[in-house]
Amino acid sequence: MALWDHGYVTDVAYTTNAYQETTPSWLAACSVLLGYRPPDLAAPFRYADLGCGNGLSALIVAATNPHAEVWGFDFNPTHIENARNMAAKAKLTNVHFEDVSFEALARSAPGAADAFDIMVAHGILSWISLENRRHLTSIIGRRLRPGGLAYISYNVATGWAAMPPIRLLMRQLAEVDQRRTDQSVPDIFQTLDRLKTGGAAYFTAHPTVEARITQMKAQDPRYLAHEFLNRDWHPVMFAEVAEAMEETRTTYIGSATTIENVDAAALPEGIVPLLATIGDAGIRETVRDLGSAKNFRRDLWRKGAEHLAGQEHLAMVDAVTLVWTGRATEEEITFAGPIGTVTGQAEFYRPLLNAIREAPTTIGQLRTLPAVRDRAPGEFIQAALLLMGGGYAHPAWPSDGARDASYGVSPASRDSAARLNTAIVNRLRAGIDLHRIAAPLIGSSVAADIMEGLVIGHLLDGTSRDPEALIDGVLNDVTRSGRSLLRDGQPLRDPSDSRALVGETVRNVLARRLPLLRGMGVVD
Repeated sequence: MALWDHGYVTDVAYTTNAYQETTPSWLAACSVLLGYRPPDLAAPFRYADLGCGNGLSALIVAATNPHAEVWGFDFNPTHIENARNMAAKAKLTNVHFEDVSFEALARSAPGAADAFDIMVAHGILSWISLENRRHLTSIIGRRLRPGGLAYISYNVATGWAAMPPIRLLMRQLAEVDQRRTDQSVPDIFQTLDRLKTGGAAYFTAHPTVEARITQMKAQDPRYLAHEFLNRDWHPVMFAEVAEAMEETRTTYIGSATTIENVDAAALPEGIVPLLATIGDAGIRETVRDLGSAKNFRRDLWRKGAEHLAGQEHLAMVDAVTLVWTGRATEEEITFAGPIGTVTGQAEFYRPLLNAIREAPTTIGQLRTLPAVRDRAPGEFIQAALLLMGGGYAHPAWPSDGARDASYGVSPASRDSAARLNTAIVNRLRAGIDLHRIAAPLIGSSVAADIMEGLVIGHLLDGTSRDPEALIDGVLNDVTRSGRSLLRDGQPLRDPSDSRALVGETVRNVLARRLPLLRGMGVVD
């Protein structure tokens, strides 16, 4: 590898995705629920994505917050080229992408206009050298405004304790392979399988490794190349990150994985009383990570540590709007946490969910519902954290300018999101897989598989909503993209079977997803 890449995989571009936890609306809601004033997202604000990859997260933030100034930084010119191309196709003028290393960015002299209200670094810290980790935290320390939020996510040693020797072998095998890094992945797994079936004692001593490898085999080789085959791969503990963050003058305020802020849902029952006896914040986080054998952390830091006062906090909590994500609710309302599934009290959570499903609802409005109005405010804060973490709700935040009377989406964000979504669909039509659609109401995105994305593309194009016309359009897209339609993993040969499969998707989108997509501001 070249010197400029610092041992990071650059011969194949990273997979493209977007993460709700990095969006301003999500982070602002987390800040409020955790007791801290967020940046004012209704005013113009500045947002930085450090290590932005192909830029989809930054593009979605820019499209759904047209009054924001968004920057994406990545040292890989291929990633920056891809991001700029998408920005140009979507005609987004409020997003900027720069190919620059953390070292160069840390050494540049920031002016007052270069400060950011929100800075995120998703999946970066534990995949770079110690030197570059110092550069990363230095950038945050110098460029985050007072009152600003910083999000940092990373692999945690408690969940990866058995993997470093296996990961080292994977890296060694990739280094001696002359092919592109992702192309070496199948042979790497073959070697690991032979090691296991040959009786390697390591697998007996560490029984979790086999399940981990099985899970990895189902993932995209490009993802695996960037995840495991870099020179640097260092799962860390919170205490190490906290030490590095000391010089940034920021304070850890909680987790952007919202369910992890509710100890009863995030830890074994016997660990919760132990936490109550520990005063040191760093030790508490270590105990939390050990208690749940945590794999991955999404830490939220704030420059300025003053808690919101009681009444001011409650007023800001009451103003948080929750939007239903479309997740179906069964008889029991369950939340998947780090240690398993917990069940919410039906008499409390059912009225909340029923209200949110009807329309976007503020926590203040939820607190007035007759069935739950005798509950304490803290219970609603916990409920919001669990509903967000459980995938039932996403926060919405006041945005720029006039609002559409029906759904609360500004015309500017509706238009810019539609342009980005059209660019995303055109990538799908070209045979490139993307799985997120910008949703301006929530300032984030919603998941959409390839077939759903193609249907949404025809709705954006103004194609008739007649199911047969939509089926024809999607089948044409599939043919032009060179894809094969699969059922149960097998390609469909009979055209009637292909039409039936596409018809299932079209009818599902029209019957179930279209009302949600309209409410989110995705389609008119």
